[in-house]
Amino acid sequence: MHSVALILHILGVILWIGGGLAGAMVAMTAAARGKEIREAALGDVRRALLFVSAPGLVLAFAGAIALLVPGWEAFRSMGWVHAKLTIGVLLAGVSGVLSGRVRRAATGERDAPAGLFAALGGTLAVGALLAIVLVVLRPF
Repeated sequence: MHSVALILHILGVILWIGGGLAGAMVAMTAAARGKEIREAALGDVRRALLFVSAPGLVLAFAGAIALLVPGWEAFRSMGWVHAKLTIGVLLAGVSGVLSGRVRRAATGERDAPAGLFAALGGTLAVGALLAIVLVVLRPF
């Protein structure tokens, strides 16, 4: 069961972070286009976030819970696990902001600033890198 949970967690993270990064990059380039093209492209990004990144987030969290619950006695004293969990929750929030801003920009409700999409994508990338470093090095 542990191996299945780990596989689901890793697959979920790949879909979640990879989908979010790709969505942020496309949204960033679409922001510089004309209104019709921008809104059409952002509508496609919105669907990709809904059907790839969001299910990946759910899968990543489900896999993480399946790993944490049975091993909590061992994990509760490992600081790197708490740091990784904190990063995961913060990145979930970043994904929510990205999804919301793409949705509002796709419908023309709000402006689509390329810099914001770049910053959100960069935050996802840096956060994922930090989580990987914590898992590999287990510094504390």
